[in-house]
Amino acid sequence: MNKRIAGLVLAGALALSPLAASVADAESSYVTVKSGQTLSGIASAHRTTYQHLASINHISNPSRIYPGERIYLTAGSAPAPAKPKPKPTSSTSSGTRIVNQAAKYIGTPYVWGGSSTKGMDCSGLTYATFKALGKSLPRVASSQYHASKKVSSPQKGDLVFVHDGSGSVYHVAIYVNSTTWLESEHPGAGVNYYHPWSKSVYYGRIAV
Repeated sequence: MNKRIAGLVLAGALALSPLAASVADAESSYVTVKSGQTLSGIASAHRTTYQHLASINHISNPSRIYPGERIYLTAGSAPAPAKPKPKPTSSTSSGTRIVNQAAKYIGTPYVWGGSSTKGMDCSGLTYATFKALGKSLPRVASSQYHASKKVSSPQKGDLVFVHDGSGSVYHVAIYVNSTTWLESEHPGAGVNYYHPWSKSVYYGRIAV
């Protein structure tokens, strides 16, 4: 009787429980890289190719594997590559920031050559607006035009450059929409929203 029981115990000791078997299967599905090992060496030891292991493990450079890294041996055992996190987007567009900043100067009187709240001309408004947003612009309208990226379809916050018909820029405003510019228009008017008053215009964009 004792021998029979002993035999049963011995037989049971040789058999793996379902839980132990599942752990063993999981561990046999990958290799933990040790110092000095190469992907081709691991592949050769498991009768496969390094190209296959690189593919299922999403390894872009097969010559670079690191100690402690898991190399999965079958496609079904390898985890899916992590999805890249979407880049955070600003809740306020660049154009809206430009218009909102320029609107802070509404009511400032027109002063030729000025660029402060005491008084500003057309390019003084754009100069002060972009400076407040961390962007340095040339001081005069024609130079601001040359510093901008030329666009044919304006968006909110773009710059409107009025020219004399021969291409010479003499005024700049901020585009709000198809019926509105924000600008320091002329003496006696100052900074405010105005209806577009010229069709001889170029459009430029300054990123902020």
